[in-house]
Amino acid sequence: MKPMIVVLALAMWVAVPAQAAPEQAQATLAYPLESATVKAPFGPRQHPTLKREVLHHGVDFSAAEGDQVLASSAGKVIYAGWYGDYGHVVILDHGHGLTTMYAHLQTALVAVGTTVEAHQAIALAGNTGMSTGPHLHFELRRDGKPIDPAPFFAGRASHG
Repeated sequence: MKPMIVVLALAMWVAVPAQAAPEQAQATLAYPLESATVKAPFGPRQHPTLKREVLHHGVDFSAAEGDQVLASSAGKVIYAGWYGDYGHVVILDHGHGLTTMYAHLQTALVAVGTTVEAHQAIALAGNTGMSTGPHLHFELRRDGKPIDPAPFFAGRASHG
């Protein structure tokens, strides 16, 4: 079986062969906040509360408590509730083994089973779970394994 690269076309998740040229993998995800400032990227980092190096499975965006969190793509809510150290979360299934998770939320605005559109408000940002302050933790997973969402975002986020 050939490895796959995940791309989003016309708000639908699709898979294309991994040998596709990078320029063919067009922008795929909308940012989950109106103002997207990356505070911590995907990858190894010094954990702010554990004080040791760990793999950061997502991207942390700056957010104030109560900021609207937006669906990065159309999907179906498969979980909305407390999820351990992630605090309150919403998890969306986009098909083809792809899910997104929005964590450390103040509250969810959607319920399990709800179908959502890209850019739809699904939650309010917060400071729940193992968190050092208000922000949004965003994860993209393929078949349950975390992947770096940065290459799939439309446009660029600021870094701060």
